[in-house]
Amino acid sequence: LNSVQLQLQPHPMASGARYADRRFAYVRGLRARADGLTRAHEARSWEHICGLAARIGLHDGALPDRHTVLRCLRGAGPAAEEWLRQVDGNSRVNASPPPAGTFCSPSAALLVALLRHAEAMGGASGGTPLCPKGELIARAHALCEQPFCSLEEQLAAPAGALR
Repeated sequence: LNSVQLQLQPHPMASGARYADRRFAYVRGLRARADGLTRAHEARSWEHICGLAARIGLHDGALPDRHTVLRCLRGAGPAAEEWLRQVDGNSRVNASPPPAGTFCSPSAALLVALLRHAEAMGGASGGTPLCPKGELIARAHALCEQPFCSLEEQLAAPAGALR
């Protein structure tokens, strides 16, 4: 892959769209909701919310409202509509695109960090260049407005931890 093939740059409006793209608000709002879940019995909701936020962040088109999200992202589930409704009702959620070169979705930041690592390696290993986890986290953290746990925190997290 090269940077031309992988076009994950955020855009505020899809070409010809009449409504603002709500992807950024949904990713940020869902992330805030996931950050509030800390109990073990909330782990399944946490995984669902983070998965939905990742799918929204990587979606290749405008998502002007929650109905479009539910139609375009099959399998989002009935809870997703309520979560997205809450984001829509929260005027404090930032709906603007992130600054150029950064992402509000950790999943997009991780993919771009991995791509940049592969491009920097230039196929030196003769195959697919591996990216150490710590380096991937550091690269993605530099591209994402969302916080990342350090490698040490991730390795020290007990099994089943939410973060």
